[in-house]
Amino acid sequence: MGYSVREQTWWVVVVVGMTILGLHVGGGEGCLREEREALLKLKEAFNYPNGSSLPSWNNLTNHSDCCTWERVACDNYTHRVIELDLSHTRPQELRRIKWSLNASYFLPFHQLQHLDLWANYLSQSGLFGDIKLHSLERLHFGENELTEAPSFDLSRSRNLKVLSLLGNFLEGSLPESIMSLTSLTFLSLSHNNMNGSLPKQGGLCNMKNLQQLDLSLNNFEGKLPMCLGNLTSLSLLALNSNGFEGIFPSWLFHTLRSLATISFSDDNFRGSFSLSLLANHSNLRDFHMSCYNTNVKLETENPSFFPSFQLSYLYINGCTLNEVNNNKMPTFLLYQQDLLVLELTHLNISGAFPSWLLTNNTKLNTFAMSNNLLIGPFEPNSTSKLLQMQFFDVSSNPIKHEVPSNIGSIFPNLISLNMSSCSLQGIFPASIGEMRQLNDLDLSDNNLSSYLPQEFGRGGSELRFMRLSNNNLSSPCFPVKSTFRYLLFVGLNNNNFKGNIPTGIINSTGLRMLDLNANQLSGEIPSWIGNFQRMSYLILSKNSLRGSVPQSFCNLTELIYLELSENKFKGSLPSCLNMPLLKYLHLQSNQFMRPLPSTLANSPLLTLDLMRNNFSGQVPILFSLFLNLRVLILKENKLKVPFLLICVSSGK
Repeated sequence: MGYSVREQTWWVVVVVGMTILGLHVGGGEGCLREEREALLKLKEAFNYPNGSSLPSWNNLTNHSDCCTWERVACDNYTHRVIELDLSHTRPQELRRIKWSLNASYFLPFHQLQHLDLWANYLSQSGLFGDIKLHSLERLHFGENELTEAPSFDLSRSRNLKVLSLLGNFLEGSLPESIMSLTSLTFLSLSHNNMNGSLPKQGGLCNMKNLQQLDLSLNNFEGKLPMCLGNLTSLSLLALNSNGFEGIFPSWLFHTLRSLATISFSDDNFRGSFSLSLLANHSNLRDFHMSCYNTNVKLETENPSFFPSFQLSYLYINGCTLNEVNNNKMPTFLLYQQDLLVLELTHLNISGAFPSWLLTNNTKLNTFAMSNNLLIGPFEPNSTSKLLQMQFFDVSSNPIKHEVPSNIGSIFPNLISLNMSSCSLQGIFPASIGEMRQLNDLDLSDNNLSSYLPQEFGRGGSELRFMRLSNNNLSSPCFPVKSTFRYLLFVGLNNNNFKGNIPTGIINSTGLRMLDLNANQLSGEIPSWIGNFQRMSYLILSKNSLRGSVPQSFCNLTELIYLELSENKFKGSLPSCLNMPLLKYLHLQSNQFMRPLPSTLANSPLLTLDLMRNNFSGQVPILFSLFLNLRVLILKENKLKVPFLLICVSSGK
């Protein structure tokens, strides 16, 4: 059966249309040829002059379909590029070299919706002036070296939904071309050098579709325009770390009821703000308020309120909190059960330690209440296991109580524990050894007594930072058979440790600082201390160590600070000593006799203290070679000098 003329015509149209479409999408090769060529030009620009990023971008037969290239996404139907993720593409070794990107490279991408150029240190020259972004829906230029110029023009990008320019060096006031993009739902200009004041009308206030606005970490100033209250779709408002001033804008929260994230830290506002204004903001999840640069008085109790929200993140730092209520702990927290991060620091909060917060919020990851006036007892629920808790900091509070003996079972996955300067009493809890992930331990400046238990030595295999200074801890310094392998910083000064320098650190060959000052250690410096070839600070003063300094000290070529004062050392420093970074050498109050090794002339010494030793003979010519020396102390030796020399300061 034959076809009618109409049917034949219809089939011709279909065949021709399919042929044209096939040609349009690259003849079966995937992406369009002009888009592929533009991408190759982009690759060349990113790698200039000698980088090697984007290796999959090439014109070889097996890789000619750019829709299969890394960081490229295409529309499934048209095969046009709709997304380019070029974040962190500029090679690391080239990122500090200023460079610009020709805007014309983006012209072939008619359907581009998402462009991400984060962290490439781009300069702005030529970047926006000639771009016709057609249907672009997402543009991201984060952490590039952008500077605003007259060519900065996005006014043709009427369909733009998401614009992120964070982490650049944009300067000047808000560009008019950005504020004309009324279709934007997301705008981030964070981490730039933008300045000036926000327009009192129009501008940002016309962007009624905005859901997220981040202007943080710039130099904006002046009063906030009242019309910002018209942006009723906002879920995120971040204005922190600018120079905004005037009375704290409490009026914003009467209309912005959709807010989920609020950040008003470190601006120049004054006046008072009551969190009761947020009582009916049921979407609120994240509240940031820092007052280090402000005169804002924050109230949570006057009036008290029952919150409709459940916070996940709460940060309040450095504010005058509840001044008329004796710095009372915020009572609205009694109703919070979903907290992940709680930071209430430098607020002078008084009263008993709020153990109920730990009981009510079992999903907590971070708990920080340092620099307050909380008193003990610190008694978390003994049956609780806060498995998500990783960071716990209650330092600088007058708790005056014991560390719970079962703290290790309550916080088994803790990474950082800081309870320094809390006037803690009692013994060091053995259960800290149950914290198998513990990386940073600070119990310094307390009244802890007894010794470090065996369980701690066997459990702290991940420990990097150990600060136990200024306590009453006694021997041994480290438990026998300790398994510490990754220690970087050890501060055990001002305790009552006795005996030899502990072998418990012998496997931590990456150690950078060891401070055993002001203990009762005796014996000689072990030769294995030379294994710490990355050591920068070694402080062994105010002990009863004796003998000579071992030859293995010659391996400590990265030392900056060497403190051996007030011991019973004799002889001299090893003649092989070569410390090209050494700035401070203190040998006071020992029995050293022989001259310093001539190799120390290579050290950029600032302070050299040889007081109260047995050095004799002429003042060595070596001292004249220390061109950077600021302090030289030779008092109470047997040196022959042409004049009384106690302290020399070359800075005068």
